[in-house]
Amino acid sequence: SNEERNIQSYDFIFDCEVNDIEYVSRSISAVLGYSSSEFNMAKFFESIHPEDLQYCNECEHNSFQLSNQIFYKEIFKYIISYSFRLKTKEGNYLTIKQEYQTIETDEYGRMLRNFVHHEVIDSYEKRSEFDFQIIDKIKNRPVNFEKKFKLTKREVEILDLINQGFQTKEISEQLNLSDH
Repeated sequence: SNEERNIQSYDFIFDCEVNDIEYVSRSISAVLGYSSSEFNMAKFFESIHPEDLQYCNECEHNSFQLSNQIFYKEIFKYIISYSFRLKTKEGNYLTIKQEYQTIETDEYGRMLRNFVHHEVIDSYEKRSEFDFQIIDKIKNRPVNFEKKFKLTKREVEILDLINQGFQTKEISEQLNLSDH
């Protein structure tokens, strides 16, 4: 139910210009034990598990690489997602999946505000190699900006149709291609 979900998640708006939190949902108190007014960026950074700090920095570096690779108006299409451990007010650690998206930029495409969603997830021994993801909100799938597989635009189009459940014959008809 929605009520149970709210107990396990909270949201905040991060103001990139002043490097602080502008708004925090009240559900943070049920998850981390902090009131909305107690939770700021200093508290957030000091709450990240020391072993996860470097990983968080790498993820943020990768997300900035994204903003340098795309046309500034496209930044709104993407969600950045990764996980780390966060200490509650009581001192125990929860594993959090963080997802955020840009909601405001300046005229040069620099992020001004991000909407951040934190959800408690099951703890894990080892973080998945696919933990850091840039998700295309429109296609609802992770994007690989490194293009490891060097796929053409047409090959990506075919993969999209396969992901949507189309069979070879249907894809060939839809794209006016031979089914071979």
